[in-house]
Amino acid sequence: VSASYQLRSTVLTTYAATAMLLHARVIYKHGDPIFAYRFTAFVIATEAVVTILRLISFFYDRPDIGLFENSLGQTVYVSSFLYGGTLAGLGFTLMASTRVRKELEHLASHDSLTGCLSRRAWLEICEQEMDRSVRSGRPMTLLIMDIDHFKKVNDNYGHQVGDRVIVSVVKHATTALRRADSLGRYGGEEFVALLPETGAEQALVVAERIRTAVEKSADDPRCTVSIGIATNNVKLSVDGLLTLADEAMYRAKHNGRNRVETA
Repeated sequence: VSASYQLRSTVLTTYAATAMLLHARVIYKHGDPIFAYRFTAFVIATEAVVTILRLISFFYDRPDIGLFENSLGQTVYVSSFLYGGTLAGLGFTLMASTRVRKELEHLASHDSLTGCLSRRAWLEICEQEMDRSVRSGRPMTLLIMDIDHFKKVNDNYGHQVGDRVIVSVVKHATTALRRADSLGRYGGEEFVALLPETGAEQALVVAERIRTAVEKSADDPRCTVSIGIATNNVKLSVDGLLTLADEAMYRAKHNGRNRVETA
């Protein structure tokens, strides 16, 4: 009986230790580098080590050892699983709450239709970048873009098609922007982009890339955008810079649409 018990315990313990080590590795490697994930991975890895020590002890225990043997090894093993299970449960709870909080923060800071930043979140990033730009003396540029004749799209095709057009424009704009740039939905069919450490000439290249990508899109119905550019070469507030970009955008509208104008 004891031999059978030792054999079954060896197989099950080996399986359990392997599974715990793999789980700890996945959580550590693919989880966010924050306390909740690191703590959970550490607890599971510790349990795996205790389990491995338990496996090793099988080869040194007395032949008549049983499941309910009152020994120090059994006490440590059972106690570690009681405490470890509690700590692992706490770790998984922390992981779940962290993930829920991140999802709620994402929903609060991103536009539900397009996935780009909400107006409030984008403005907060702009204020931070403006402070950094003033301290460092490096330029930053804002773009305001508006979908041309968007009201006609809604009137002729309906709001569902209008939403599809908005999503398409955001997709092309996101592709044309750089990794460091931030795109936000300013309202309706109007979008804004922050280009950090970017002067007017370089911003014009980026804006033309966006305009061309939207114009040459194969999406139906076809659409174009008018874009205004403003760079903080002088000390302006974010609102002041947005006003200049907005004026440049309306100048692009007035001059025939599907254009880029610089403040």
